Amino acid sequence: MGLDMWLRAKSDQMAPTDQTGVCSGIFGIVPMEDESHNIELGYWRNAHDQLDLIFDTISGTGNSCDDIRITHDEINTIIKEATRILATHAFDDDGYDISDDRDDYNMCGVWHAKQKWQQTLDYFRAAKELLEKDPLAEIYFCFYN
Repeated sequence: MGLDMWLRAKSDQMAPTDQTGVCSGIFGIVPMEDESHNIELGYWRNAHDQLDLIFDTISGTGNSCDDIRITHDEINTIIKEATRILATHAFDDDGYDISDDRDDYNMCGVWHAKQKWQQTLDYFRAAKELLEKDPLAEIYFCFYN
């Protein structure tokens, strides 16, 4: 089936959103405990290198289908690293130079690898913005493999 990942939030200040991928109810395997506060900030498919960055950064650990809470500091760290990767690495067919991105490169090519890093940056920026608007919000990461 592959790797699916979500960045989700619980907030009283935003309306719930439908979920992408397996969370959409197709399989119904990754529901949040309180669906009334379930906000999808991002969804990735087969983003193995981004998963590595997230797990290298977050203090919590979990198994497939667990909601792992992410702190504001961890969000800032992920934003900083994704920004660095996008700014300092070539994403072209002749010189793709992120050796750890073998999964993205082999499965999807360099365009998709760059897109996945940009998605990661956008999703975590959305999480940071939500936390700035709603300090009581909670951000969660979930994956299904």
